[in-house]
Amino acid sequence: MIKARTFLYLWLSIWASLLSVSANGEPDKILFHINSPHKLSVLHSYASNLTAETQGNMDIVVVFNGHAVKRLLKNDKEKDKTIKMINSNIKIEACHFALTKNKVDSGLLIEGVKHLDGDGNLAIINYQKKGYIYIKI
Repeated sequence: MIKARTFLYLWLSIWASLLSVSANGEPDKILFHINSPHKLSVLHSYASNLTAETQGNMDIVVVFNGHAVKRLLKNDKEKDKTIKMINSNIKIEACHFALTKNKVDSGLLIEGVKHLDGDGNLAIINYQKKGYIYIKI
């Protein structure tokens, strides 16, 4: 029941956030933040739904930090879904400090994943300053 309630809350949060975006002719800007490796399938679902609903007319960035960076490896079981997000022009970024702490070699990251120079949290703050709508996965 808790998972269903959490899913419903997150889904409603996304759509409520989208309704508040002004229509100025620019693509809407969405920032997903994921730090749990167990929520990757939720991220894939949300990103896929938003891309389909908006026909790709949305600027989507995903910042991975914490243990979630382990899911960006070339040998990850769901790498095809992450590659699909990248091929859909969704920017995937990995926190430098999370990669270091989790002993993830950036050479083993899926092609197209950007290795941030610094802290993923600082990147999140900077995206929010640029008008990105923040959605925590």
